[in-house]
Amino acid sequence: MSSKSAIRTGRAGEHYAAYLFELTGLETSRVDGACDLHVTLKSGRVLRVEVKTSTRLSRHGACTFHRGKSQADVFAFVSLVDEPLVRLMPSSAVKHKLITLRGFTDDAQQADLEWLLSLD
Repeated sequence: MSSKSAIRTGRAGEHYAAYLFELTGLETSRVDGACDLHVTLKSGRVLRVEVKTSTRLSRHGACTFHRGKSQADVFAFVSLVDEPLVRLMPSSAVKHKLITLRGFTDDAQQADLEWLLSLD
């Protein structure tokens, strides 16, 4: 994948994650810097969210994501393989992540969004 293509894929994932957060009533801003998004919880607390996006599966049938050096509070893993779906995890749980395509479901995405809302 070319560097421009990877940047566009990453941006698409950021916009999709922001869209989902906005649908749940959370104010979301895309930022360029130490993280990708700032998400304001109902309490006013601002979370730093790092978005990682994948468009293909490994030979093991999983999306592979790397933490990098992000200091984010939450990671949003976006799969654009079949349909766009997001998984959310606290930063402390992320080092190197493999998520099988079966791990990306509407139910899992909804549960993760409810978890995010509970952080208020």
